Amino acid sequence: MRTQPLWDNVYCQRFFVSGPQSQYFQVTPSFCPTASSQTDLIHDQVYERLGQLEQQEEQQNQTITAESHRTAVSPWLERTRWQDYTQGYTYAELAALAYMPDPEQEPLLQLWIESLDTILDQANDSISTHRINMFDQARINSFIDDAYRRPSHRPILYHLQPATAKRYRQIWKRRLCFIYRTTQPGQTIQLAHRLTGLQADLLIQLKQSSQQVYEQTVIDPSGPPNSLDPHPLEKLHRTCLLFCIALLDHVLRRDVFESVVIGFFAILGSRGLFSA
Repeated sequence: MRTQPLWDNVYCQRFFVSGPQSQYFQVTPSFCPTASSQTDLIHDQVYERLGQLEQQEEQQNQTITAESHRTAVSPWLERTRWQDYTQGYTYAELAALAYMPDPEQEPLLQLWIESLDTILDQANDSISTHRINMFDQARINSFIDDAYRRPSHRPILYHLQPATAKRYRQIWKRRLCFIYRTTQPGQTIQLAHRLTGLQADLLIQLKQSSQQVYEQTVIDPSGPPNSLDPHPLEKLHRTCLLFCIALLDHVLRRDVFESVVIGFFAILGSRGLFSA
């Protein structure tokens, strides 16, 4: 025979922690939870707290700081110092700088991308049709040194797999997107790279040339692309080519991240960039 407990579970409270008025007295709760409802309540509280902690951890992981890598064994990060260039911003913010443009939202940048495609197509056509012979190709490739700092005398390698050529082209397009957006007035993301005098001058010319071509398309939006005045288009293509060459001609005297090309490499490794 089971003995009934002398007292049932009751709810109590007191007004003072100590002193003459610190006795507990029984109160009636607004609800009387059962054992199962108490268990569910505890589960809900635990899951809610876990969700808050996971959200805080995710937000901390997304924000890049130099301190976040000090406890991690990462010789690659220590060598490249990417976190010094990107700290203070999230991976999503940095990756968005190199997204491909929306033609309606960024028409000038879209013209840059199309101009780069035209330049690369013309260069590939000039080599594949032997308008640039093997001696010219060897001269172009002579700036590449071997392990003994001797210039290469081999012709430039242009027989690339389609997937490789597409990837190289995509990287150059994203680099132009990155430069375009980081040089816009009012850009909230301020990175450490600095354009040289020549790069800055060509950037201004590139914006002016693309603006002229864009104004032609606005005047006659229904006309075919070849109906545009060829002179602004040719000027745009040439300025785009000179600007791309100038990006590679950057003498580094102080911080390597003064080069916008090296800065872009840090962005290229950001999470979420390759899925964009």
